[in-house]
Formats: sequence, C-alpha cells, structure tokens
Amino acid sequence: MNLRHVLANAARQLRTEGLLSTIDSLSERAQVRWKEWRLGIRTEGYIELSELGFDNKECNYYSATSYADFPRIMRALAIDPRQHVFLDYGAGMGRAMVLAAGYPFKRVIGVEIAPELTALAKENLARCRGKLKCQDLSVVTVDATLYDIPSDVTIVYIVNAFNGLVLAKVLQNIRAFGRRATAPVLVACNVPPRSGLEDQIRAHRWLTLRGEWPLAHARRLLIFSTSDDAQSGGPAS
Repeated sequence: MNLRHVLANAARQLRTEGLLSTIDSLSERAQVRWKEWRLGIRTEGYIELSELGFDNKECNYYSATSYADFPRIMRALAIDPRQHVFLDYGAGMGRAMVLAAGYPFKRVIGVEIAPELTALAKENLARCRGKLKCQDLSVVTVDATLYDIPSDVTIVYIVNAFNGLVLAKVLQNIRAFGRRATAPVLVACNVPPRSGLEDQIRAHRWLTLRGEWPLAHARRLLIFSTSDDAQSGGPAS
C-alpha cells in the first residue's frame, strides 16, 4: 500500500471513528510493519477466498492472528512448548505458525486449503527460519475436513477459518482424534465473541472449557480440552 492510500485510509478513519481510534490504528499498523520487517516476512492483509477461486461460503476470509495476541494465547495455554506439537487450521500466509515457532515447540504444522496462501506461508517460513526456536515446520495444502491429524499433535489452533458444516466436520475429526490420543488435546479457538462461530463451538459438550480470555479487536480466546464421551454429551459432529 502506497503513502497516498495510507493517508486516504487514515483520513477516512478519522472522519468515521475519531482521533484516538485513528491514532491507535496507525500505531498498530506501524508495529505490525516493524515486526514483519524484523522477521523478513509479509503476512499482513485481508483476502476473501472467493478471490482465490473458492466459492464455499463456509470458508472464511484470511485475516492473520494479531502479533499482540499470541503471547496472551501462550500464557493462557500455560504449557511447556517443548512437550507439544502445534497444529494451525487455516494457516493462511503463516503468521500464527511463525509466532508459534518463536517458542520451542517440538514441531509446528499448518493446514491451508488455498495453494496460493500455502506458497506464501512456505516463503515466509523460509525467510525467517533462522530466527525461530522451532525448526520442524510444515504446511500442507488440503481441505481441512479431509486432513488426517498426525498422532503427535497436542494443541489445535482454530481462528475463524471456517464455520457451518466445514467447522462441524473439522470438530468431528478432532473428536475422533481425541478419542485415540493418550492425553487430552488442547483446542484454542480465537473467535468473535457472541458470534455464530462461538456458539457452534460451545455447543460441543465433549469439549471441556478450560477458560476464556479477551483478545484484541473485540475477539475472544476459548481454550478447551477434549474429554471422554462417557463423561459428557453433546453433538456428535
């Protein structure tokens, strides 16, 4: 985005949202640009999957995890990353993977349906790999509903990559995986509060809520663990 567009957007936001909101927004953008420059990556942007040839309305737009939010997510998880494998559904350009790999996870995996975004994620990971604590990184192009979760995954991260029947199928896969796992799997959901997405996830009572925390941009973090079906009911899908 060139300077003229930046100034035009700032002027528009100043008229509609006021001075303080505009200052906060410009400050956040500057911080994002600095972090991306330091890492040597480019993950900023808002991309509708329809622009990439995907017409499924249940597959949502690409919007990256906030840089400010990820340390909060890690504190909320309260885990030793050296003992865990992190799986990111809807990896997009790879920002959440990069942020996760800034911690010493055993490995970090990304799942993305759009080949164009997978290619960008791989480029970003390659550019900053030398600055990351986790070196075992992989991102695959696959429909999330068809993805076979690797046996060593212990943390699943879901932003708002999908909803409806797609989300239901992914949750069904996580439930089946949790039944096979030797320990509860943590499911971290970064969602708009009081949204249909949040309601759909909460409806699955086989997911045991461990806690919820506010995030930036009016979002909420919900952390669940998979639980035994004999102890909880809820939708099977």
